[in-house]
Amino acid sequence: MRAEVGDRSADQRLLVKPDGSNETTAYALSLSNGQPVFTVTGGVDGSETQTVNHGAAIDNGLWRHVAASFDGGTGLLSLYVDGRLSGTTTLTSALNTSSDDLLLGANGFIGDLAETRLWSTARSAQEIQDSYELAASGSESGLVALWRGVEDPDGGTVVHDLA
Repeated sequence: MRAEVGDRSADQRLLVKPDGSNETTAYALSLSNGQPVFTVTGGVDGSETQTVNHGAAIDNGLWRHVAASFDGGTGLLSLYVDGRLSGTTTLTSALNTSSDDLLLGANGFIGDLAETRLWSTARSAQEIQDSYELAASGSESGLVALWRGVEDPDGGTVVHDLA
């Protein structure tokens, strides 16, 4: 995900997968006071939540690449900023799944999302490092969805899946 954030003082959701069955979040990539945070919830009733933090706020007004990866086989959560690993942790229970819509720029997000990619497999550190400065074509192996923000005539944002 390539994002420019307008307000670092607020908590903002870049990407959210709600779990409507028990009103929790299955997973989210967000900013907390400008600091990238990746949160994943597991367990039958959402009883386990694991979070990886970047450890520092990212610069205001600059385009930044933020990537989060979850490996369902190992439970490993990884967070990357500008192609560099920020941290990892492990989810010990099964990931909560949901048929709820994936939300981009939710909950009052202030900023722009240039490109958002969703993959069918966990991306390796090398794959993220090699591609974070490149635009995706939409035909990459394992790419499930590709959204690029496009400004519409009414001033809102329209995104199209290009995968």
